[in-house]
Amino acid sequence: MPPCQARTGVFPALNDDWLNAARLRPSSTESCFHLQEPAPCQRPLSPQRTPLVAVYGTLKRGLRNHYWLSEAEFLGSDRLTAVTLYDLGPYPGAKPEPSLGIEVEVFRVDSNVLAGLDRLEGYRVRAPKQGDYDRLVHRTAFGPAWLYLYNHNVSGCRPIREGAWPTARR
Repeated sequence: MPPCQARTGVFPALNDDWLNAARLRPSSTESCFHLQEPAPCQRPLSPQRTPLVAVYGTLKRGLRNHYWLSEAEFLGSDRLTAVTLYDLGPYPGAKPEPSLGIEVEVFRVDSNVLAGLDRLEGYRVRAPKQGDYDRLVHRTAFGPAWLYLYNHNVSGCRPIREGAWPTARR
């Protein structure tokens, strides 16, 4: 794939295995959590425990994919300093790199909405690093929220270290 060209394609349907398999553990940066394999005596992550998602691209209000969140409750906006966005053309991709603050919108979602977002983002429940995006939990002003991180190379893509996509110009 040429540098900075967005990946496209049809993603396979996902089931709700993530409800049974996902666990949270803090990362060394303490601003995000990583998925890990289930361990005995740990409570499974469920939408009732982490029902929030933070979005930074085409899922934001007024943009072309926001309809995926039509059943979700908008909680508000926040700025995350633990991620940098990269302009991939038709959409951005986030990487876990320090920034001056990337604007996100936070929504409360149910398991059906989250499963739909997983399909849209090319998130693979059983092999998260092999999909287009991985899904990690980051701290927001509204509580821990899922955030999709881009898995592919972003060399040659314009970084966005402050502000919002598509209007950021840094």
